[in-house]
Amino acid sequence: MSGKQISAWHSHCTRTVHQDTTKQDVLSNLKPNEVLVIMDWAMKFIPFLHREKQADFFEKKGMSWHFACAVTKPTDQLELKCYIHILDDGVQGWFTVANILSDVMVALKKQNPMLTCAFLKSDNAGCYHWFIACIYTGSESERCSNTNQTV
Repeated sequence: MSGKQISAWHSHCTRTVHQDTTKQDVLSNLKPNEVLVIMDWAMKFIPFLHREKQADFFEKKGMSWHFACAVTKPTDQLELKCYIHILDDGVQGWFTVANILSDVMVALKKQNPMLTCAFLKSDNAGCYHWFIACIYTGSESERCSNTNQTV
């Protein structure tokens, strides 16, 4: 292993610990007007080859599944709702993610009009690079009536 690879692995481990600590902090302090949305892409619906490597599969067009799990705490118990978007010939890019997030936020707001704050968590893949997605989603905030989103 090269020094660069070891450094990258160390950085990944540090980020993972920090992000998990932050997630646990958000969950333990979640208020009834807040939601934690955890998002990720699943593998393609049908791999082209048996046991195709994920690296060979990434960014391919085809049927993609996107999962968004919304965690709320309306009482003293956590509640989990999962939203699955299946895209035929969809590209896993920031624009797709921004539209999916907008759809999820509208659905959450309809189910709980008291929601005013969303904490967003992802694996930091390229399609989740938040600068562009936040700008787009910010323009959509009036549509879903969310007043505060924390990334």
